[in-house]
Amino acid sequence: MPSYFEFLRRRPDHAVLLGGSALALVMVCLHAANEIESWNRARRNTELSVANLTLVTEQEVTSTLQIIDVSLKVIAELTELFPGRQLDAPAVGAVMKERRKDLPFVYQIAIFDSDGYTAQSTDDIPISTAITAADRDYFAAHRDDPARGLVFGTPIVGRTTQRLMIPISRRIAGSDGKFAGAVVAFTDLQKMAEVYDKIDVGPGGAIGIVRGDGTVLARFPYREDTIGSSRHDTLLF
Repeated sequence: MPSYFEFLRRRPDHAVLLGGSALALVMVCLHAANEIESWNRARRNTELSVANLTLVTEQEVTSTLQIIDVSLKVIAELTELFPGRQLDAPAVGAVMKERRKDLPFVYQIAIFDSDGYTAQSTDDIPISTAITAADRDYFAAHRDDPARGLVFGTPIVGRTTQRLMIPISRRIAGSDGKFAGAVVAFTDLQKMAEVYDKIDVGPGGAIGIVRGDGTVLARFPYREDTIGSSRHDTLLF
């Protein structure tokens, strides 16, 4: 019986066939490897794009909140220039309205006195003595803790505006250092949604603003059922 090599010498066409099959196998492997590398490259590019988008969005939101905080500080400090902390001083109201123009997401800026009643507001709605903010968490935070700085309140539906908003506030101290009231910027979630809902974060992705205790202050794409819920027991914390 002839050996395999003797058989190949007699039938060289089989050797070519075997060689061609091996070459085809190598080409298929190389093609598969290229496809895998292309997929990995696309995945890395996508991850990089998402990371960059996340960073830019975070910086944008942070910058917006910092600008709001600066305005609140200016207004709170301005009240200290008036004897007896005249929270309803016209000059204070004028600055409030000017500052409000530079804050596109802020629906209203208001000053509340130590009892929670509105001293003045950038809104033209008549001030009601029947409505108080004394039961709001942001107001209680400033009233009960002199050391509290900027406070992000739980999202609320405004009693006069009927709009869902995030109250962002700072304490106003009297000349004796005691609690004299609070200045509050009511950030309109619908206005924020008009901007941030347009950002494509991919299927299932979302942009969220979450307070330190895990309370969801905002979520885009906008979903009202998530606002005010807690994420404290999730992987975010």
